[in-house]
Amino acid sequence: MRLHGLAFSAALIALAVSPVVASAQYAQFQDPTQEELKMTEDPKAPGAAAVYLNIEQNSDDNHGSRNFYARMKVLTEKGKSLATVEIPYAGDFKISSIKARTIHSDGTVIPLEGKPEDLLTAKSGDLKLGKKVFTLPSVEIGSILEYRYEVNYPENSVSSPMWEIQGDYFVHKVHYSFTPFKGFLKGAQNGTSQYITNSKGEALDNLLWWANLPQGVKVNQDGFGRYTIDATDIPPQPNEDWMPPINSVL
Repeated sequence: MRLHGLAFSAALIALAVSPVVASAQYAQFQDPTQEELKMTEDPKAPGAAAVYLNIEQNSDDNHGSRNFYARMKVLTEKGKSLATVEIPYAGDFKISSIKARTIHSDGTVIPLEGKPEDLLTAKSGDLKLGKKVFTLPSVEIGSILEYRYEVNYPENSVSSPMWEIQGDYFVHKVHYSFTPFKGFLKGAQNGTSQYITNSKGEALDNLLWWANLPQGVKVNQDGFGRYTIDATDIPPQPNEDWMPPINSVL
């Protein structure tokens, strides 16, 4: 089987790649602790409008899918803006298995009902850019917002995961994993008919990645070739007057 694709760049940490997560790895909703329910402010993020309790993304190029999971705690009126979630996609990539719920500080659970909106944001020839949009229900100060979804890739396509470790809000815990297409692993192309080519038909057999990470955070690789990041207590990215756009600085 021949897979076609290009190596892409990305912000904070990027890897050159292919199709991506097995459903068995899918992060499940979890019961909040009493401490999380009762939280009215976060001593690790004084004055924060909201904080992320968990962020998890698992990608596997050999299964053609990626999943994402997040939990947030709303601490002020401004933090309620996190109730609206936008999931961008390109081309024939499909967003599926969207699940979300709001948990009030008394433990009441309100699940997301109805279908997310599917909005087309740009189109050029056969390429289209879009986003899935949904708003979590009954959000109030003190709520915990929780959602997850899966990205499914079209057959014979490739993609590069992008891990945004640091964002607008304090993050208590993050976990990212990426299992590369097996043709990128050392010695894996020997005797296999599965490989990736670029637009010129040249075989690609090297995985490139680069990172701009917060202090103390590093990328690990296990014996199976899987890349992972696990980190705790990530501060929000700087946001100062007159600074250039954060995405323009590497």
